[in-house]
Amino acid sequence: MSIRENFLRWLGAGVSTSRLSRADAPSREMTPLGYGWKSMGFNAIPFHDTFDNLFPYTTAIANRFSSVVPYAIGADGERMDPQPAALQALYTPNSIFSYREFAHFIAQSILTQPYLDILVWTRSGNTIVPGGDIKPDNIAGYTFLPQGSREYSSNRSTYTVQADVALPDGDVETRTFTQNEIISLAYSRHPVDPTRTVSPGMTVSKWASVDDFIADYERGYFCNGAVPAGMLSIVSNDPQDFQRNKQRIEDSFRGADNANGVLYNMVPVDPSTNKPSDVSKISWTPFQQANDSLDLASLDDIVNRRMANALAVPDIVRGIDSGQTYANAEQAERTFVDNTLHPLLLSVWDKFKFELDRLTGGLGYDITFDLDVPTRTDEEKAKADTENVKATTFLALVNNGGDPVAVAKALGLDDSWGRLGVTMKDTTPALNINPGSAVNTLPKDDDPSDDDENDLAEIGSLLSTSKKVAVRLSDGFSYRIRPSERVAYYMAIGGAKKALRKIISQVRSDSFASGGYEDPYGVISTELSDALLEALIPQVKAYAEKTGKPLMEAVKEYAATHPDVQSILDSYGVDVSKLYVWDELPADYHAAYQDRVTHVADDFTANGRNAIQELLAEANANEWTENDIEKALNRFVDGDRAKLLAVNELVNAQRIGSLFSAEALSTNLSVKMMKVWNTTASDPCPFCAAQNGKAIPLEESFMPVGGVQVIDGKIYANDFVDMQTPSGHPRCRCVATFKVVDE
Repeated sequence: MSIRENFLRWLGAGVSTSRLSRADAPSREMTPLGYGWKSMGFNAIPFHDTFDNLFPYTTAIANRFSSVVPYAIGADGERMDPQPAALQALYTPNSIFSYREFAHFIAQSILTQPYLDILVWTRSGNTIVPGGDIKPDNIAGYTFLPQGSREYSSNRSTYTVQADVALPDGDVETRTFTQNEIISLAYSRHPVDPTRTVSPGMTVSKWASVDDFIADYERGYFCNGAVPAGMLSIVSNDPQDFQRNKQRIEDSFRGADNANGVLYNMVPVDPSTNKPSDVSKISWTPFQQANDSLDLASLDDIVNRRMANALAVPDIVRGIDSGQTYANAEQAERTFVDNTLHPLLLSVWDKFKFELDRLTGGLGYDITFDLDVPTRTDEEKAKADTENVKATTFLALVNNGGDPVAVAKALGLDDSWGRLGVTMKDTTPALNINPGSAVNTLPKDDDPSDDDENDLAEIGSLLSTSKKVAVRLSDGFSYRIRPSERVAYYMAIGGAKKALRKIISQVRSDSFASGGYEDPYGVISTELSDALLEALIPQVKAYAEKTGKPLMEAVKEYAATHPDVQSILDSYGVDVSKLYVWDELPADYHAAYQDRVTHVADDFTANGRNAIQELLAEANANEWTENDIEKALNRFVDGDRAKLLAVNELVNAQRIGSLFSAEALSTNLSVKMMKVWNTTASDPCPFCAAQNGKAIPLEESFMPVGGVQVIDGKIYANDFVDMQTPSGHPRCRCVATFKVVDE
């Protein structure tokens, strides 16, 4: 047998070299899934069995898909044990398919076919039957129904499936099943006609056909002896002359030994024109283009890219490693999992569960799966760097006075971080209060003109120095941030800036809003209030303790001459410090402080909204560019407003903490105390100067809401909150001192 015959035999027995048509190509043979014509949308699309062309792409997906095993979870989100009937049936669906084969077939089918119908089998007594009345606890197995077996109603709203079913007793029956017995899966639906389902394979069927044409062409080339078909014309005087010339040509060029030989062809001269004749002795007329002149490689690359794009399978995932590096292999793997495998798993098992809910009336549990998302080396490094920054920041915040639990929560760390027991030694001086004195001074801020001041552009820099640093406003006001105040200030200004950004976003979208049941600005205010409480309550508790310690000494000195107070004091014993040292702020004090902070947050939100609206109106009137608007809004967020709120409420938290401890001692020990307004600035404002030295009972207000005072002919009205502490205005530096007095 010749080499040529062996080659043809390898291509396929019975191949005719004289009548080779497109239908002879193996890729054109119908598979068991081929059922004539399929219709999609308003177009009648001829069905081509393109599975062999798509096989490398769909198999890469199906192999991964079948390695992920779904499972049921209960209402608590935990994996159910044992798994319910529907999942147990999925793990052993029938007597032919294992779970992995079953899942592999699901993936291959919905990637290449318009839909996949799965028949649900149920238990009826001791018998397993196809279809039937499906309940969550009687599902026994699943089998696939053949493609093209649907019979639709006239409007395509419903369908039935008629199929031959092999029963457990060995009999084969033809039965008709309704949609109430079938799980139907599909990759997607056609946007022109949502009743038609479509798969990725269908969208590239034309390009997959081109792959078939290439195979047909090459097969035909070899079947024809690898010789281009054509005609050699030999001009001869008679048949004998023709045979002689033909034999001479064949003898000169037949066989490998005669390759690259030279053929001499006579071109006669026309005697009438004395020019070469148009008709030569020998001429060649080709019947087809030579195969070596067709750029099949480029065409094949185009086809491969089309199919790879439709199914989103990178070459590296398919095992093609040309140009592969460690970095791009990681990227390709991550892209494949994120963009192809994970969405397919979500789609299939979500639809599978949806269909079971439809058939059973509700399973009562959910179906999920676990998928390991590969991480890239650079991502792992970035994550490690991020964790290192979090740990460093956590230690820095705690070492600067932050409550470990609050810091861990603010940084988004696990609760265990807050239980590490990391603490710092507080070096802030205690209050020096002498009982019975007219005015007891609190430690004042350092001189704001101190040379150590820094105009900080970023709040984060507060953590980089052990010195006292200053926050300076545009009007020259400066506040010294002590080490023990840094965390509270950092958290408060962070909450304020976050609120401003949300207000900006809401204001800019208000014109498109359609209304709702919840005031968006109220939500922003509530979030700001929560952020301020989280930041500042530790300061309230800290200053309650700082004030309580020296004030308790004053009470003890007072009790030495007042037996009734001494008796109460003795009843507390060594636990007297619990009156002003609190793990949690007492409920009544917490409620009072929360009311104040809520009012502050509401006022900040309303004023911020008005200011932003005015800024945007100005931008509109002056036709600012979007870039100019963004810069102005960023300056607004980073400007004085958030800084001033953080500073004011930080100082107020300290004032209120001191007041709370004084009230607690006064109430529980039956000791009367007075609070005294004291100015600390060298040039206080007229209002604060007028209040300096004013002493009132703890429960009274220096100026109630709605109160009015006339000072040097100028009217001062309080329209904010009751002045329970010396807080006359924003930037106020005044402090309260306390004294024990006789009844």
